[in-house]
Amino acid sequence: MAVLDYTTYDDIRAVLGVSTDELEDVTLALETYATALLLDLEDVDTGLPAAYAGLPGTSRSDAQERFYVTARFFANFAVARQLTSALPLFGPKDITDGKASTSRFSDSPYKETIKRVQAEFDRCRTRLEKAYAGLSAGSYTLTIPTFLSAVSPSTDPVTNT
Repeated sequence: MAVLDYTTYDDIRAVLGVSTDELEDVTLALETYATALLLDLEDVDTGLPAAYAGLPGTSRSDAQERFYVTARFFANFAVARQLTSALPLFGPKDITDGKASTSRFSDSPYKETIKRVQAEFDRCRTRLEKAYAGLSAGSYTLTIPTFLSAVSPSTDPVTNT
């Protein structure tokens, strides 16, 4: 499983508010982020990654489409949440072209961003749980056993024929 199975690198960067200069594709392609995403998905349900992989490419039902979209949206925040611990390291204060210098913040201006990413992660996780439950709700069939049934006698009790 790769991060690109669920989302794009540009979507992850958009959540964090950084560019390709600050967070490159090779960094996002690291197995660490794919593993963290897989674990976050399995925290919702261990069968969720297989359910996502088993979705048809086209002509999905409404429940399948909702699950697909919700899983992709959740993946943005799941990977972004993993990256927030390093956000001050790759999110520079400014980049100048004069002598190719970069300055970093001495304090953490990313506290609000980190708090917002965590809040969105929690909200998206709840949505994903509901969408996954809705996906399997349509396939559940209830079979009620028959305990009593009416039986007609083979002869008429009045005429005894």
